[in-house]
Amino acid sequence: MAFGFAVVLAAVGLCLWHASLEAAVEEQLAAIRAKGEPVTLKELAALHPEIAGENLAVELLSAHAALTPMPDTPFEVPSEYIEQARAEAQQRIEIMTRFEDDELPEHQDYDEITIAGWEHSYFDTLSDFLPSTGIATVKPGEPIHPLIVRALETHIGANESVIGQLHASSHITETRRPLDFSSAWTMTGDLGPFRVLAGICLEDAMLACHRGDAQRATDSILAGLSTGWALHDDPTMIAHLVRQACDAITTLAIEDTLARIDLNEMQLSRIASALNRIEYRHQRRSILIAERAIDSDLFQTGLVYEASGMSGAERFTRKVLSTDQYDQLQLLDYLTGMLDVTALAEQEQIAAAQAVDAPFDTREKNDSLYRWATIGAQELFGATLRVIELSVKAQAQIDLAKIGVAIERYRLAHGQLPDSLNDLTPDLMKSLPIDPFSGKPYIYRKLEPGYVVYSVGEDGTDARGVIKDLITDRIRNTTYEDVYPRYGPRPHDSAPNEECDITFFNSR
Repeated sequence: MAFGFAVVLAAVGLCLWHASLEAAVEEQLAAIRAKGEPVTLKELAALHPEIAGENLAVELLSAHAALTPMPDTPFEVPSEYIEQARAEAQQRIEIMTRFEDDELPEHQDYDEITIAGWEHSYFDTLSDFLPSTGIATVKPGEPIHPLIVRALETHIGANESVIGQLHASSHITETRRPLDFSSAWTMTGDLGPFRVLAGICLEDAMLACHRGDAQRATDSILAGLSTGWALHDDPTMIAHLVRQACDAITTLAIEDTLARIDLNEMQLSRIASALNRIEYRHQRRSILIAERAIDSDLFQTGLVYEASGMSGAERFTRKVLSTDQYDQLQLLDYLTGMLDVTALAEQEQIAAAQAVDAPFDTREKNDSLYRWATIGAQELFGATLRVIELSVKAQAQIDLAKIGVAIERYRLAHGQLPDSLNDLTPDLMKSLPIDPFSGKPYIYRKLEPGYVVYSVGEDGTDARGVIKDLITDRIRNTTYEDVYPRYGPRPHDSAPNEECDITFFNSR
C-alpha cells in the first residue's frame, strides 16, 4: 500500500511539475505577444509579406541561376606561386602546432599535411586564381598577377550577361527572399547564391580597375552591396551571417578599388549613398525576435530534437519528466537576456552578451544532467552569441568603408588628404561613427603614402592599424573561425597580439 501511495504521490508531483512548466512557457509567450512580437511562424510570416513589384532577392537568384561555372583548366604553376604555397603552408603548420595532436581540426586531413602537399594542392587549375573562390591572394592596390587577370577575364567573360543583370538590379530596394514558413527547417533555403554573387562583383570590380574602367568598377561595387541588402530584412539568423559575408566581401572591393583607380564625385557619392543605408546596430534586436519565434516553433513541433539521435526511450522519458518544457524555458531566458543586451551602448554589447552566455555555457560543460535536459537549447546558445559578435564587427567594417569613401571625396575636392576625420563633417558625413569596440571615434593615420582608418577590434588593443594575423586572407574574407570552426576565439595566451585591428587602408 505504501508503494502504491508513493506511486500516486510521484504521479501527482509530475503532473504539478508539468503544469507549472507549461504555465511558465505560456506566460512567457503571452508576455511576448503582448509586446506585439511574434511567437509562431504564422505570426512571423505576417511581418514579412510577399512583394508584388520588383524584388531584389528574386532578381539575384535568377542571375545566379544563369552563372556559367569556371572551367577547371589544368596548367603548369609558375615558380613564384610555388613559393607562396610554401610560405602559406608554413604559416598554417605553425598555427596548428599550438593545438594538441588530439585537438587538431577535422577541416582537412591535417595529419598528412606537408610543405610539398600544400605545393601540389595549390594552384593546379585556373579557377584557383580567382580571388573570391580560389586560393590566390591580391592585396588592395598591388599589381595583379597575369594569371589572376587571365582567370578573371575567363570567369567574367563567360558571365557578361549575369554581370549586366546584377548592375541593372542594384537600384531595387524592395526585397524578400522566397521563404517557406510552413516549418522552421524549410525557412533557411539556399543562401549560397548571394555570397557567390558578391564574389563575382568583387572580381568584376577588380578587373574593371585593371582596365581603367572606373564606371564599371562603381557599378559592380553597387551590385555587390545589393547582394547583402537583399538579405537585410530576412528573419533567419543564418541569412544575416550570409549578409555580413556579402558586405565584408564588398567593403574589400571598395578598399581595393579606391587603392587602384580614381573615382569621380558622382561615383563616390553613389557608393556613399548605398553604404549609408546599411545598418547593423538597430537590427540585432529584430534578428533575435525573429529567431525566438522560429525556435518556439521548433520546440512546439518537436523538430528541435530530430537531429539529436535520441532513442525512443529517451524521448518518452523527456515527455514524462516535462524536460522539453524546461529546455524551452532555458532558451527563452537566454534569448531574453540577449535581447536586453541589444539595448546597451554598442561598445558594451559583446561583453554583456558573453556574460549572458557564460553561466549557460558553464552548466552545459560541467553538469551532465543539465546538458541532457537542454539538448535543444544548446544548439542555439553559442550561435546567438556569435551572431552578436559578428554583427558588431560587420558594423565596424561598414563604418570604415563609409569613412574611406568620405576621405576620397575630400581628397577629390581639396587635392589633399584630410588632417583629421573631423574635416569630413558636416559636408561629407553628418557625424562621425563611433568604434563599436572602444566607444571612441575610429582612428585615422596618414601614411607615406596613403592612409589607414581603423577600429581597435574585439581585443581593444590599438595595433596602429597593422594587421598581424598570419592566416587572414583579406580578399577571400577567410577568418580564423572559417579555418578552425571548432575553436572559437583565438588563443591569446599562446599567440599574444595576433588579434588584428579592423582596417580600411589606401596606399595611394
